[in-house]
Amino acid sequence: MNLTGNQIRAVLNQQWQANATRMLQISGLTYMWDSNQPPGNKVINIHLPDGTDLDPNKSYTVVANGFLAGGGDSFTVFREGTNRETGPVDLDALVDYIKTIPQPFSSKIEGRIQKFQY
Repeated sequence: MNLTGNQIRAVLNQQWQANATRMLQISGLTYMWDSNQPPGNKVINIHLPDGTDLDPNKSYTVVANGFLAGGGDSFTVFREGTNRETGPVDLDALVDYIKTIPQPFSSKIEGRIQKFQY
């Protein structure tokens, strides 16, 4: 689907809800959040892989599993996505991808999500 930079910021801010925090696992960007900011304003900056700021008015391609894309876990901004396409089941896509990479594979924490420290 496509979301604007403003919509991406909004969906990231939906991680902090009145009764729970649900952190999305992201790729293709980095962001910093501030626990001292009120709900809806916790994300303080978002950067693309080249280090440039996410443009609030530009349209970006976003991939999410079917549950989230439908607004699951109260991530309602995903429902605003345009040019929606449905792909394979996320587990099947992951298994297919792992089969294409050199084995054994490894993973690491890349620091894409950072909490602002005072």
